[in-house]
Amino acid sequence: ALAQGQLADATRLFSEARKNAHRTHRPALEIDARIASAETERAMGNLAGARLELRAALELSEAARSGSHRLAGIEVGLGGIELAEGRAQEATALLQSGAERAREERDLALEATARMDLGTLFALQDQPEEALRNYQLSAKIAEAAGEPLGAAQALANAARVAGDEPGKARALLLRGTALARQLPATPDQANLLLNLAETEMRLGALPLQAEARPSSNARDLLHASLDVAQAVG
Repeated sequence: ALAQGQLADATRLFSEARKNAHRTHRPALEIDARIASAETERAMGNLAGARLELRAALELSEAARSGSHRLAGIEVGLGGIELAEGRAQEATALLQSGAERAREERDLALEATARMDLGTLFALQDQPEEALRNYQLSAKIAEAAGEPLGAAQALANAARVAGDEPGKARALLLRGTALARQLPATPDQANLLLNLAETEMRLGALPLQAEARPSSNARDLLHASLDVAQAVG
């Protein structure tokens, strides 16, 4: 339900899973349910609720010694909240630790998420080189994980911070656009196409080869975004 954007249904399902796991004394399942619930709360803009879920999951994880994999998910989640609330130092420590744990546990999707948030963190701190490095890592890892949406989002962000290098920015934008156009029609695809269109407009003054124009033209991307948004309602 969460993956399909049905947040109310996801909230109910994770709440039931959490209660059942607690009642039957299965801490690992309760930790997983709390991590998933936190993701839902964050998607709904309830950062305080997400933090409470993750703090509870952390306490359970420490008591049950649930292992590095679950701790990685908690750290990445808490790091994302710290980032959203503007606490850069705390976010950096949590996201870097979570990314490293995810790499050790070979959780590609989680590592890609951590790298994406680190890219955003460094971009906000006006560190474009570190932002670009993390966005590109996120895209590479997300593609390896079979997550083209995450890869395309990371490439779009990378193109945005690489604006001082026109050739690199253009190449990143084209790769992100190619992936985005292959995605199924969803609200996420519509938002991604809009993001790519905005990036294209920012890069509009840069040299553009004729053969690149059909795939990255801002007007085409805006129309595509609108078509997807209308199709999915």
